[in-house]
Order: sequence, then C-alpha cells, then structure tokens
Amino acid sequence: MRNDRDVPMDLWILKIDETEYFTERFLKMFPEIKRVFGVYMFDMNLRAYAAESRGSYELQFLQYQWDGNEVGENRWEEIEEALMEAAGTTELWSYIHVSDVDHQAKYYKKGFFPKGRMGRVPWQIITVKELEEEYEGERDEAMQDAVENFFGNPI
Repeated sequence: MRNDRDVPMDLWILKIDETEYFTERFLKMFPEIKRVFGVYMFDMNLRAYAAESRGSYELQFLQYQWDGNEVGENRWEEIEEALMEAAGTTELWSYIHVSDVDHQAKYYKKGFFPKGRMGRVPWQIITVKELEEEYEGERDEAMQDAVENFFGNPI
C-alpha cells in the first residue's frame, strides 16, 4: 500500500452543470440564469474506494457559478447572494467515479461544454518536497491553501 506522503498532489478544478438540481421556482426568480455550475477541487492522484472496486475522486465543493444573460451590478449581486445561500445547503465533500470524470470532462474546451456535462482544468501541483517542507506532510492543510488560492484567483 502506498503512503500518501510519497505522492504529489495534482489538484484540478471540476465544473459540473448542476442546473437540474435547482428548483423551477429558483430559476423563475432569476430568468437570466441559463446554467448553474457546481465548482469543486479534487486531487487527481488520490482515489477513494467506498464498498466498491471503482475508484472515486473526493470533491471539495467551492462555489456555484452561473452562466446567462448580462445583468446590472445590483441584479448580479442578488443572483450571487441567492447562489451563496444555496451553497450553504450543499455538502462540503462528495464523491464522483473517476471514469465519469474521465469520460465527461473531455468535453471542456475553452470554457464551454454541452448542457448536462462537466469540465475540468488543472489548478496546482504540490510536490512531495513542498508537502514535507511547507505542510509537514499534511495534505488537508495543503488543500486548504489551494482552496484559499482559488478564491483569490477564481476561474
């Protein structure tokens, strides 16, 4: 069995079209929204196996983003506030099969992917040396730093 301390962290951002999970009422309140994306961070080098042989990535929820019609600043703030409220009810951690990400995420090209799909982009690599020297091998601390970095430079 490998030691996670001997494996670099290969962090990626995953955007999943999650419009279908928002209520019709919510979407009618904000007709400018065409799609809502859940944005997650995960380590491509780590797999979780929960009572099955297919590996899964452990996703850390970051935020919701939306795509749609142009809006003024006040309306944009209303939409963002409503999405932040919705994010408060979202599980911080979730799992997705590696094969689902590998299959569906290939559709991501220059910020666009078909409705109902997902896309992934590389975010940051944290070497084994950096893990040891900066985080004393604590992957959770390294992940939290990467999350903070994301919020300072969102995609």
